[in-house]
Amino acid sequence: MDNEISVVKLAIKAGDRIDFQDVKNANQLMIERGTLYLKSKAGINLVIVPKHKQLQSCSLYHDAITSGHLGFEKTFRSLEARSRYLSGIKIFVYDYCKSCNTCQKFKLSTSTF
Repeated sequence: MDNEISVVKLAIKAGDRIDFQDVKNANQLMIERGTLYLKSKAGINLVIVPKHKQLQSCSLYHDAITSGHLGFEKTFRSLEARSRYLSGIKIFVYDYCKSCNTCQKFKLSTSTF
């Protein structure tokens, strides 16, 4: 299990204050059936994805046939609409999309001749 997630879960169970710089709404965090969630402003429970699942999530929202290799912005927005991450996901998604062989192979050139 992800160390950050474990620390946050233990703090919630103990009723301790959570002080993570990337978790602005720590009071909106909750544990349900062993899974850590963030309650969104719309009242939707967004799963907090552990670091060891970031690659799998990125692949799902970028590489899958239904995703279409849509680049950083759209991949990040898709991930953000459905889940949350404790730290570093924006950079991770950017690097992931930038290093995607399929995207690099078929990327249109933006330079003028």
